[in-house]
Amino acid sequence: MRIGSYDTTLPRAALSLIAGAAAGASLIALWYLWGTAQNLGIQYVLDYGVIPTTLVFIEALVVWSVGLTIFGLPFWWLLHRLGWRHWLVAVALGAVLTFLVDFGIETRFLELIPPPANSAYSASDSGGPTVIASHLTLHGWWVTFRAALLLGAEGVLVALVIWRIAYRRDDGVSKLAAKSY
Repeated sequence: MRIGSYDTTLPRAALSLIAGAAAGASLIALWYLWGTAQNLGIQYVLDYGVIPTTLVFIEALVVWSVGLTIFGLPFWWLLHRLGWRHWLVAVALGAVLTFLVDFGIETRFLELIPPPANSAYSASDSGGPTVIASHLTLHGWWVTFRAALLLGAEGVLVALVIWRIAYRRDDGVSKLAAKSY
């Protein structure tokens, strides 16, 4: 069953992954700037924000590039082969996959991966303890879930960028013209 009559080329697909990683990194850098401005003030961002934001962008670019290559590309290839090429499919994949990967990493895959030996890491935020003795608290699970939801929303925007650059409507005319020569 085909969902969406769209086609792509290898160069457009490669360019779309690069643009998607750049879009994801840009959103993370903006998120960082917003948080820094809220916590330390806009003047701090204007005075000292260029270098840290650049470093955040570079790190996020690497993470998004690796994530899109390892996680996104195989699913995108499968859905493309199945004929599921509509932008709504791309958005759903971007949201769900980004959420699952982030939530899995932040929770050590639902705490299936044990913490390091002799680890007694604890952390908290303004709502209370999030981690006690290297294990998430109920509040920690909630904070992690909300963060993964927010990153999942970012995955929607990244998926839209990728889909828009990669795909063009398949009208059949170009294929007929290519076959006639």
